[in-house]
Amino acid sequence: MKNPTTKTLKRQLWETLSLYIRLRDSDERGYASCISCGVVKPYKEMHAGHFIPKNKGLAIYYEEDNCHAQCYMCNVRHHGNLYDYGKALEDKIGEQRIKELKALSKTTKKFTLAEFQAMIDYYREETDRLRKNKLL
Repeated sequence: MKNPTTKTLKRQLWETLSLYIRLRDSDERGYASCISCGVVKPYKEMHAGHFIPKNKGLAIYYEEDNCHAQCYMCNVRHHGNLYDYGKALEDKIGEQRIKELKALSKTTKKFTLAEFQAMIDYYREETDRLRKNKLL
């Protein structure tokens, strides 16, 4: 098997992290509530939406506290519905952590192939754990 490229590993990490976020934010029946509007849907129908836009770089792209379950309407149609996202996020993680995320978004991060693979492996394990705990 050929060695994976950075592009391939970035995509795999996002797919794995996205699933983890949606499962993390779901209840024991597999339903997640949109952080922005509160609509409840099966985790498979939700997105993992970023509070600080992912185009701010890798330092913030894969940060768990920056990603939460969001419905399609809020994440895509309302471009993140960031005002409501921010209010709910402050209740969830606190003002100080939001400040830390904003500071992190102003930094630069480069991951090695090994770091990407380690994060993929970690989130796969965590996803499996969540599925078992929630009986999904």
